[in-house]
Amino acid sequence: MTRQLSAEAEHALERARASWSSSFGTASQSELCRKFERALALVASFGGAGTISFVELQRRIEHQHRLKYGPENLRAEAEDERARDLAVRDDEALVAYETKWKRRLVKLQRAHPSRWRVPGLSDDELRDELTLRLIDAVRTKPEERSQHQRPGKEWGLLFLAHQRRALRHELGPELVLDQAIPVLDQPAPSGEEQLIAEQSAMLKAMALERAESSLTRPQRRWFAAMKEMANAGAFFESSGRLNLAAVSRLLHKDRSSAMRAFGELRQRVVRELKKLGG
Repeated sequence: MTRQLSAEAEHALERARASWSSSFGTASQSELCRKFERALALVASFGGAGTISFVELQRRIEHQHRLKYGPENLRAEAEDERARDLAVRDDEALVAYETKWKRRLVKLQRAHPSRWRVPGLSDDELRDELTLRLIDAVRTKPEERSQHQRPGKEWGLLFLAHQRRALRHELGPELVLDQAIPVLDQPAPSGEEQLIAEQSAMLKAMALERAESSLTRPQRRWFAAMKEMANAGAFFESSGRLNLAAVSRLLHKDRSSAMRAFGELRQRVVRELKKLGG
């Protein structure tokens, strides 16, 4: 059972909390306060401060925190949080915050191409989608701003990594809306490989048909637009993927809405494939 802190110790904790709020991010503040509170309780269990003052105890805990996470990481955590909070209502700050993370994403994709990639999206598409979600979270989702917090880590980076994982889950396996673009200079498949491919294509076609029958009216409009753009050849040359920006323009919607609709359709197809045993 936690020992009740004395009034003097409570005041020391409040002073420390106020001091840390100006120089550390939220996650670091929480960890520092938890450690300080435990230390104060431990001191109290031995009958008082004795040879160490509350100020010295606070200094030691802060010093250990800086050693553990590194001063540069802690500074980045606090600065990113301040920039994000400023962007909640300031348009110029929002543009600057988006620009910062779009540039960081370029560097991350170059340094860690396998990690910062989502099958079905080009690098440009992934950056656009992630920064759209970042802006939406900053402006309209306070619950997101209260999550994705770790000492020594920038909120923006943790949020983008979380959304990258979410996108991989949302998009799931490849969904083909039209004939695949042929790849040249490939050896002809064996009879067994061709049979497997035909069976897979048949299962996907059946799953797509069953998924389509359960779509809502808005989802049907999106699906019709996707098929229209696919039949018109609206694919990216580099990847052969459907150009969702073209789909969104057809319906006069933003690309993020097209991405969500595409993800929902994929999930329905995945469920139907599982039912079919594919």
